[in-house]
Amino acid sequence: MYEPGTPDAPQSTQQQLVSALSLLEAIASSTDDLIAAEDGDFRYLYFNDAYRREFLRLWGQEIQVGTSMVQALSAWPEEQRKAMDIWSRALRGEAYAVTMEFGPSELGMQLYELRFNPIHDNAGRQIGAAHILRNVTERVRMQRALYEGEQLLRRVLDNLFAFVGLLTPDGTLVKANQTPLTAAGIRADDVIGRKFWECHWWAHSEDEQARLRAAILSANSGEVVRYDALVQMSGNSRMWIDFQIAPLRDDAGHIVYLVPSATDITARREAQAALLEADARKNEFLATLSHELRNPLAPLRNGLALLASGRDDPAAKIKTIGMMQRQVTQLVHLIDDLLDISRITSGKLALRRERLNVIEAICNAAEMTQPQLSTRKLALRLPNDPVHVTGDTQRLTQVFGNLLHNAAKFTAPNGHIHVECVVTGTDVIVTLRDDGVGIPPEKLDDVFEIFEQLDHSRDTARGGLGIGLALVQRLVALHGGSVSAHSEGPGTGSEFTVRLPLA
Repeated sequence: MYEPGTPDAPQSTQQQLVSALSLLEAIASSTDDLIAAEDGDFRYLYFNDAYRREFLRLWGQEIQVGTSMVQALSAWPEEQRKAMDIWSRALRGEAYAVTMEFGPSELGMQLYELRFNPIHDNAGRQIGAAHILRNVTERVRMQRALYEGEQLLRRVLDNLFAFVGLLTPDGTLVKANQTPLTAAGIRADDVIGRKFWECHWWAHSEDEQARLRAAILSANSGEVVRYDALVQMSGNSRMWIDFQIAPLRDDAGHIVYLVPSATDITARREAQAALLEADARKNEFLATLSHELRNPLAPLRNGLALLASGRDDPAAKIKTIGMMQRQVTQLVHLIDDLLDISRITSGKLALRRERLNVIEAICNAAEMTQPQLSTRKLALRLPNDPVHVTGDTQRLTQVFGNLLHNAAKFTAPNGHIHVECVVTGTDVIVTLRDDGVGIPPEKLDDVFEIFEQLDHSRDTARGGLGIGLALVQRLVALHGGSVSAHSEGPGTGSEFTVRLPLA
């Protein structure tokens, strides 16, 4: 019998146990984690309220201490087997963590993170196992959606025909889409982690590197910088880009990254250059046209003044009239060429097709250009028999006339011009060679361009609008043929070859 005031040992132990259980219940009830314990027969020894609610929500059954988990899950054999397998490991003394799906159906599946530990009594004997689990379904779904979204964005960026990247404020490249890497023939490892201006795209030019560094400094101060840049691509080629670099701020407004982006504008720059060149050639053509039109007008005005003076000098009148006729012929030739090139360009020039002898067209052209050829030595080597083609006699005469006129213009007095005509296979080939000034190699591809002049000295003796050879090429093409130019260079003469299909 215990005396008053003497500690009641059994009662004290019971109170301690109640106190401990109350503390455990308070802790277990205050967490959203699901806590449960089972004995060796899979009967519940303990579970907190969060576990009970989750079990009811998932399986539609209420559980109590002593309820058999095996019996509670009997309607779902596969899920029952999964639960028994993972509990068995803990009941055999293993402490471990696992992530698994459980649910009564495919649509109802939930993902859980589980941690198991064996339970021992004071004597060290295992009396069951406990686990703490957490439903991570929504978190994982959000992570998966975020990952899939990032992957989708990455695929979109990699398939953009543009450059998009990410820089730290000090200019270090941390991200780049695939397009500029492929176009430059490099890998991400070659540039990621390097200063942007040290990367392959800018390595060709110190000036471009300096502009980029200045742009990064400006972007760090909050400015959006945009300019055209020339970058290096695969095979040491160059590409013009519309380049922009902009600051990227966090929610507090601080600049945390810089975003460089660019699009290929090489075609646009080339088109702009072509337009500028065309404009320059147009202005040059107008100046040349004014010069060419003015040249005949001065002698025509002088001739009219001489005829109007009434001087009785028949020889002077005949000479003056002859001079005026030549100048008018030159004016008519210039205007006809302009009209013809305009008609061809607009598709309004029609050929009067007939079966014709190309030899006659060559001879007519030689006769027509006799005034220009009078101080040159012309040699014709033509077949004795007719060579027939289908075409327009007047236009083919114009073709050979323009070529002869061009040869005379660029061949010095007493120079030589040779015309040869041969038949080969199904074609007739007419070759005009001279020993004149020749053509620079870089000009061979341009001589048939409209308004292109072989000589830019504005020498009046070598005047012209730069449309004669362009007209030749277009007229020959209308006849189903081709024309080409060849020269070994300045001072070596020129050779033009016209190929026409036989009738």
